[in-house]
Amino acid sequence: MQLKDWSDILRSRTKIILGLIFIVLIILFLTVPSDTDYYKWLENEQSIKKSNKPYYYTQGKFELFDRSTTKRLFGVFSIREKKFEYINNGEISDNSFKIRTLEIGNNFFLMEKENILWRILR
Repeated sequence: MQLKDWSDILRSRTKIILGLIFIVLIILFLTVPSDTDYYKWLENEQSIKKSNKPYYYTQGKFELFDRSTTKRLFGVFSIREKKFEYINNGEISDNSFKIRTLEIGNNFFLMEKENILWRILR
């Protein structure tokens, strides 16, 4: 085979590989979970349900207040952090907890600890 034949083969393989990577990225981009998917996951996995009042949630017999929500979209995946505080007798207490997730495709990955990945993405 001549050098020109090898370069043609290499170009065609490169185009095919880049095309496949592009298709995979488009599929992942189109399947980033929506807010509705997130709240379903939150209810099923963390037992936190939306309340009738804005920014209020319930977790079993506890009432929670959504103190803050941070969401960043990176094209093919997103990260989200929600900070909840417990409510005692109508007053917001100092007891709080955070739920951090990495969302890829239709999957949610709980990030329990502040790790290097979270620091980079935040």
